[in-house]
Amino acid sequence: YETAAKIYDQAFRTTPDAVVSGGDSFPDALGANYLASLLDGGQRVTGTGILLTKHNTLPAITKKALIDHGVTTVYLTGGEGAASTAVENAIKAIHVANDPTSPNIQVQRVAGANRYATNKVVNQVKAPLTGSSTVLLASGEGFADALSLGPIAYENEYPVILTDGQTLGADQIAQLDSFNADRVVIAGGTSSVSQSVEDAIKAKGIDTYRLAGDNRQSTAAKIALWATQGLRKANGNRESGILGRAQGLSDGGIVLTQGTAFADALSAGALGSNADFPIILGQDANTLGADATSYLNNKFVTNLLFGDNYNVRGIIPVGLTAAVSNSLVQQAAVAIERK
Repeated sequence: YETAAKIYDQAFRTTPDAVVSGGDSFPDALGANYLASLLDGGQRVTGTGILLTKHNTLPAITKKALIDHGVTTVYLTGGEGAASTAVENAIKAIHVANDPTSPNIQVQRVAGANRYATNKVVNQVKAPLTGSSTVLLASGEGFADALSLGPIAYENEYPVILTDGQTLGADQIAQLDSFNADRVVIAGGTSSVSQSVEDAIKAKGIDTYRLAGDNRQSTAAKIALWATQGLRKANGNRESGILGRAQGLSDGGIVLTQGTAFADALSAGALGSNADFPIILGQDANTLGADATSYLNNKFVTNLLFGDNYNVRGIIPVGLTAAVSNSLVQQAAVAIERK
């Protein structure tokens, strides 16, 4: 909760709107990057951040962030299983900027019967399924692939559709129909999002592209490569269409988190977009792993006087050392070649 608040404090100033999601589960927060990117960030800036709440109690640090940023409207994602009525009422009881002469914060709960119905409602709030040429799709049963998509979704205002990974359900079909997407980019291999789901999307006349590695770390690296450089075929030629184009993020750094826990990284989509950095997943809190190492081996630090576009400016670890150890950060730094 404090990590989410620190991300919010560093990435945003006055923010009329805020998203608040339950910190005990991942689907609502990870599916909310699209919504957060469309909200009013204040000071002529589009996009706000995601704060977290406990199930039955609004953390003091979250309340402080809402007050300090002058939030006037909160979009509370998920049903009472994610954030109880007590939390909703606690937010409603706050005067804007803690000024008793100001109105109370308005709360709009964004929820469906389950995580997939909630995902559909979240995607409807500010852009009521009117059209997005590119849609991202990931499993809602795990967090890693949707987490890695966060900065791209936020940066480009791409909606993220969550699936159970085995079937293309009514909520997903309704969104694809209403968004009228030209293409769907799928994150993860067939063990996360089955071939039958992809085939069902293709049967609707929609182009599909799959970004997948052997595991969640290599999938994250593939997504990061797409985000920063675009992808190339085995012969070195660029992939056609959107896969061959970078997605607005910089090769100049990474947001580093671990691939075995989600809590600290739930708010990292906005952070990655704000810093223009992709998310890279370590194998665990203490081990970078071969796939993340391989991705970083292709980056280098060079003399700033030469202004090289691929100069790595920084590594942003998300969470305290129990989540991302100093050793993990050091391994990432060592993996980046010095020139």
